[in-house]
Amino acid sequence: MSMRDGYLAVMAAVALAWTLPPDITVSQWADQHRVLPDDSAEPGQWRTSRNPLLREPMDALSDHHPCSTVTTMACSQDGKSEILNNWAGYTVHHSPASFLLVQPDEKAAERYSKKRIGPMLEKSQVPVPTDVLGLLDPGESQKKQPLLALLTADEVLDKYFPGGFIMLAGAGSASALASTPIERLALDEIDKFPTNVQGQGSARKQAEQRSVTYVRSKKYYSSTPIKLPLDDEDAVGGSEIWRLYQAGSRAHYHVPCPHCHQLQELLFQHLRWEKEIDAKGVKRHKPETAVYMCQAEGCGLAIEEHHKTAMLADAPMGGTARWVHERPWITDHLSYHWNALYTPFGLGRSWADIAKEWLEACRDRSKLMTFWNLILGLPFDDHADRLSEKDMEQAAENYPLRQVLPGYFILGGSVDVQTDHLDFMVRAWGPNERNHVVDRVKIYGDLETEEPWAKLTKLRHETFPNCAGFHLRIVMTAIDTGGDHTQRVYKYLQQNRNDNVIGVKGHSLRKQPILGKPSKKEAKNGHGIAAKYGLSIWMVGTDTAKEALFLRLADWADHPLGSPTVDQRLVRLTQQLGPEFFRELTAEVYNQQTGLWDKIRTRNEALDLLVYGHAAVCHPHVRVDKLTATDWALYAQHLEPLNHDLFNQAAAPSAEPESAAVGAALAAPAQQQAPAPSPAPQPAPEPQPRGWLDGTDDWLN
Repeated sequence: MSMRDGYLAVMAAVALAWTLPPDITVSQWADQHRVLPDDSAEPGQWRTSRNPLLREPMDALSDHHPCSTVTTMACSQDGKSEILNNWAGYTVHHSPASFLLVQPDEKAAERYSKKRIGPMLEKSQVPVPTDVLGLLDPGESQKKQPLLALLTADEVLDKYFPGGFIMLAGAGSASALASTPIERLALDEIDKFPTNVQGQGSARKQAEQRSVTYVRSKKYYSSTPIKLPLDDEDAVGGSEIWRLYQAGSRAHYHVPCPHCHQLQELLFQHLRWEKEIDAKGVKRHKPETAVYMCQAEGCGLAIEEHHKTAMLADAPMGGTARWVHERPWITDHLSYHWNALYTPFGLGRSWADIAKEWLEACRDRSKLMTFWNLILGLPFDDHADRLSEKDMEQAAENYPLRQVLPGYFILGGSVDVQTDHLDFMVRAWGPNERNHVVDRVKIYGDLETEEPWAKLTKLRHETFPNCAGFHLRIVMTAIDTGGDHTQRVYKYLQQNRNDNVIGVKGHSLRKQPILGKPSKKEAKNGHGIAAKYGLSIWMVGTDTAKEALFLRLADWADHPLGSPTVDQRLVRLTQQLGPEFFRELTAEVYNQQTGLWDKIRTRNEALDLLVYGHAAVCHPHVRVDKLTATDWALYAQHLEPLNHDLFNQAAAPSAEPESAAVGAALAAPAQQQAPAPSPAPQPAPEPQPRGWLDGTDDWLN
């Protein structure tokens, strides 16, 4: 090397040190370097022009873009994850940083690493890092290598490169979500994340804490919505992606009509197809003829699917399609939504496929939910299985607490054990498992001491008057054995094993009986010695009990407040229980797609108490679920008798059979079973023959 060559090398090194990297966007990086693997739908060089609606969300994740949060809520298999993959490749090659990618669980994270991130790093080609000799010899700078070659360490869940790393984690691991500070955060399929990770809160909140130390951090959330669209800010367990989308700018992709060139959003309700009447008079759908009807004023022409490629073209492609933000003033959080109608022609579902799946979904409600989630990219909620707390409170009756209403004869209790108090509820039961809440009491105190448990015993032994003046006692009480005081509950159960109290625990399996078979548990006395007889803990089919409860609450629509039949409700509640009761009662909703009850609020004690109370009266010593009409008639005869004063001839019972009288008593409304008012004074009757007393002394005098 000559002196001149050395001088040029030094000057080239100085120039290289002072040269800033080019401000390229994520989409530009992908168009230059990303290569799709052979098992892709269209392997080879990545082209953003193939699905141009991905361009703006991708570019919002670029370094120089002012946006800090991007949310994409969309149909399945339509580019959300490709945005994430391109951002990861952009980070490794162009803008090194600490990067955390969170999947619903650890297995999903491993699978994503092997199926998505690994092939992207292997196939994508980037230039060999330029050195001084490369500047002197331009031919050297044209060489390329796999993006994988930039990694200094490559493990399944951890990939390191100069200046940063990519860490993959499952949303169920609190330790993985709360350790190293992270500059870039990506949460994929967030609607599948657990709502509470190891008792430390939601996975999203824990992961977000990793990026608080970075002023210019970037966050990307993506998912197909699969949970309920709950707008309650205090609710948990609803669709996270829906809540995030609503909090952002709410963008929709508008495309031009090929006929009138006016921009519009593609919505499923404007998809049309031909129908015909066959020889038997049956309507036949022809989904293969599906077209989109332009909604622009003055047009209304049919758009065929082969126009879609030109319609999707955005400004960089010479087209006019663009994202329109509902709330353009929000620039820090850009949120995007699109459905399967935007799928590029030749990739994924066609319009004919969408029409066919809609027809199938109309015949099956479970498929309707899938259609809404996976094709329309929207959370499904027809409100059929969800009760509003405010509507329930307004529709509840206003009967007084601590009194047993007419027609109810058996009392059952339930106890939910909380950290600092016992929650106690009493319910009255009648024929066909009709029931109403009689009372609810919270006992506060240190549950490791005797005082709150002594108060519970006193409450269990209380009596409650019915309409006939009889005082009824609780025949069985169920106590939840879960929580932080399990051993203390065991001790109480052991001490009161002959006092009509049982321990219960929710069954881990679905579709179990409301009260299953008991299992033996070891209990210890005050000296830490195992009790002689042990304990029987009864398993409760919680999902079965909840389903039965909400099905019975649904009959309120047939017996509205103020109607004569309001007392025929299968479950009766009073407004005197307070707003918090109804809030806790509606704290869980059934998710038909997962088959689980999603907890949308932290406090659900009222619902748990109703479930445990139902289990208590299904105990073999009570058997409310097994009692026949004859059994209930006997209860009515003894606890709400219809017989009057033996010597009051005016009030003597009619000659109808006793069984008919008992049946009428059970069927009569509560107002008709109240004691009748005293009759007005009447003139003394004429003397009548005394029958068998004739000819004897008047011994009554």
